[in-house]
Amino acid sequence: MSFTSREFRDALGLFPTGIAVVTTIDPAGRMAGVTVNSFSSVSLEPPLVLVSLARTSRSLDVFEAAKHFAVGLLGFDQRQASTIFASTAGTSAERFAQVRHRFGIGGCPVIEPALASFECEVWARHDGGDHVILIGKVVAMHRDAQATIDPLLYFRGQYRELSEQRAEIAPFRLEGW
Repeated sequence: MSFTSREFRDALGLFPTGIAVVTTIDPAGRMAGVTVNSFSSVSLEPPLVLVSLARTSRSLDVFEAAKHFAVGLLGFDQRQASTIFASTAGTSAERFAQVRHRFGIGGCPVIEPALASFECEVWARHDGGDHVILIGKVVAMHRDAQATIDPLLYFRGQYRELSEQRAEIAPFRLEGW
């Protein structure tokens, strides 16, 4: 390689992403939640999404034992929820006590409010180097059609704001969608 891990990470940081909190509960009742910016759609039929979870995450064992997970896409006013689940301080119970949530499919905690939430059955787990790629089949989702909150964005290691100043409708649809 002609680049360092830091250079690679910095280059990836040039791709703006949204922020999501991924939550789960395992058969023993242990809840876990992590903040990610590695969330993506995979398929429309069946409806599949993926998240990448760091192998160093202290919550990984809970996610690996779980049969369900939920993804909550955060709005710009939810920086605190992002920070809570990105933190290594405290226990999972303490983190969940700081945010509003409900229990969904399989008893999985679902962060509320959210721009959209996806409740998933685990479809597959794949080796992703220093991450585990978790693919879920969406079995329930909620989207507030009246919500006017902008998404919480991440770019170059910082939260960013969406701007309408240079917005324009794309003259095409993305391949496959």
